[in-house]
Amino acid sequence: MSQPAILYIHTWEFDSTQPRINSLKQGHYYGLSTTEEKFKKLLKDFEFTSIRQYLS
Repeated sequence: MSQPAILYIHTWEFDSTQPRINSLKQGHYYGLSTTEEKFKKLLKDFEFTSIRQYLS
């Protein structure tokens, strides 16, 4: 049985070349270089819908 999940990704997480702000925590930028690859895998491996469509 499949389980619903909610996925939220900030748009800035797809830009690994964004300027860095030194005062932010180091972990803030962790994994940016692989975000797009991971997102493509999710799209390939799972079925997505909107919350509205799921609840109707």
